[in-house]
Amino acid sequence: MFSWEASLSNELYFVRQYFYSGSYDKLSEIDTSSLSEKGLELTELYMARAKLALGESIESIQGTLTQKSAGGAALLALAGEGNMDHLIEQHGDTDAAVQTLGAIYLIHKEAYDEALSLLQKSVENLEAVALEVYIRLYQHKLEAAEAAITKSLDWADEEIVLQIAQSWVKLAKGGLDSYNDAFYVYEELNGSESNPRVLTCMACSDLCLLRTQEAVSSLRSALEMQSDYTPAAANLKTAVLALGPLAPLDAKQLYETSSCGAFLAKQLNQKSQEFDTLATQFLANSSA
Repeated sequence: MFSWEASLSNELYFVRQYFYSGSYDKLSEIDTSSLSEKGLELTELYMARAKLALGESIESIQGTLTQKSAGGAALLALAGEGNMDHLIEQHGDTDAAVQTLGAIYLIHKEAYDEALSLLQKSVENLEAVALEVYIRLYQHKLEAAEAAITKSLDWADEEIVLQIAQSWVKLAKGGLDSYNDAFYVYEELNGSESNPRVLTCMACSDLCLLRTQEAVSSLRSALEMQSDYTPAAANLKTAVLALGPLAPLDAKQLYETSSCGAFLAKQLNQKSQEFDTLATQFLANSSA
């Protein structure tokens, strides 16, 4: 969510729920006629981001944005129509949508320190928290990621985007309880918003818990839902950009591996190598 306001919290509940869970078909069905002016502006931004993630045309994205705003301009810049650097310079200090979308743009450029600086200008912005968590984890700064979430709980409830960010921390932290906590987040989402993205997240959690059969089942279901997926079917570059916090959990890798078994074998082999390395280090330290 781009800003935390009590009135917008209720008004945009389903909008955020559908967007961050990847249920774009439900998002497009929302009736916007009764929304407030600010609620309509933010809803259109989420709808436009969904279209961008799905690889729709720039004309379709522009048609969704009936409200002129700095956030809308930033979304179009993210789609390749506009200068994001200029928008960040103009509106980055005050506009929550520009801060969020600008940070996604900077993350894609691997300008992580610049993205963090922009995000730290945000005030009560839940997606900014999630993006900061993503960057901190990428930088292997687990304590900083945990601190960002803890600080946000002073002013926000555990909204869906925050729950997802917490699940990333749990998976990075490791341990049976943490892996289970992460799995429960996606299991709950799957009960109401089942889609390839949520199923992929469930599979990742199952994999950490060494539940390979369950992981394979979820991945197969995800691929069946996305059976018509091909790399040419959507602009994957802009899809990853538009998804923001959910981008690290995209299911496109599953298609490229051609089979669930190959994907799982690769991940299990990586975990095995990491374990062997740690075991070797432990033995060396013990004998020293």
